[in-house]
Formats: sequence, C-alpha cells, structure tokens
Amino acid sequence: LAQGIWVQAVLRQCYCNFALAMERLKVDRAMARLVKSVEHLAKNRLQEATQAAEEALTTFREAQHHQGKEDAMNVLIRARVAEGQADAALQALRDAHALYQSNGDQRGQASALRTLTALLVDQGASQEARKSARDLLEAYRALDDRPGQGLALRALLALHAQTAGGSAAALEALQDWLAHAPSLG
Repeated sequence: LAQGIWVQAVLRQCYCNFALAMERLKVDRAMARLVKSVEHLAKNRLQEATQAAEEALTTFREAQHHQGKEDAMNVLIRARVAEGQADAALQALRDAHALYQSNGDQRGQASALRTLTALLVDQGASQEARKSARDLLEAYRALDDRPGQGLALRALLALHAQTAGGSAAALEALQDWLAHAPSLG
C-alpha cells in the first residue's frame, strides 16, 4: 500500500513537471515569435511583424506572462504606427497603459503615456493629448523623475500654446513650468 502511494506521488510530480515544461515551451515559442516580429519590423515587413506580435501577445496572455505581454504590446504598437494604423496603435497604447497600471508599474505607465501623448499630438487630437500630457506629468511626479516632468511640462505648454483660446491654459502651464524649472532637467 505504501509503495502504491509513493508511485502515485511520483506520477503526480511527473505530471506537474510535464505541465510546467509545456507552459515554458509555449512561452519560449512566443518569445521566438516576438523576435521574428522585431526582425520583420526592421526589414519593413509590417504585416508580418504585426501578425507575429499579435500571435506572441495572445500566447503571453494565455500564459499570464506579464513581461512578455508588455514586450509584445510595445512591438505591436511600433508595427501599427509604422503601418499607419494610428487608431489600432492608440488602442494598443491604452491597453499597455492599463496593463502597467494593473501591475503597479509606474515606469511602464509613464512610458506608455509618453508614447500615447506623442501619437495623439501627431493625430491632432489636442484635447486628448493635453489630458494625456497632464497624466504624464503626474506619472513623472510620482516617480520623482525631474527630466520627465520637464518633458511633460514642455509638451503641455506647446499643446496649450497651439490651441485657439488656450492662452490662459498656456500661461498656467508656463507658470507651472517656471515654478519647477530650476529643479527639472
């Protein structure tokens, strides 16, 4: 009887090890797809880059592999921007920001907001870009990142200055800038 229990325990352990190895294999294959996506992107094969990044992202999500999800989202965003799919890139950036937020990754949030702000400015979405820049400023303040704060304040000032009737908002942003300028990079 004791030997039968021991055999069952060994079999359970073997099964657990096999299941773990299969999960690792999936993640390794997703990493390989992600590397392939970056290679396609470098060679300007944008459709292939997007497809490979999407496949990797799906696998990373299934495996609950957070770093892989972040990396795949970043590559997917780059591929979509290069393809001229701004709306898809914006959604991917919002998804990335939400992922960083759920993981408590403040640096990742700031990175996603920085890219989101730049893309919104490029798209001419001034109101959304201003909100994103304000969020970016708060993210950099939470990180106590002085150069980042300077970057966000400059973006806010530029956005307010180019908006019709935005003089009061530009002046407010400038005052905030001047108040923090000595300590910012």
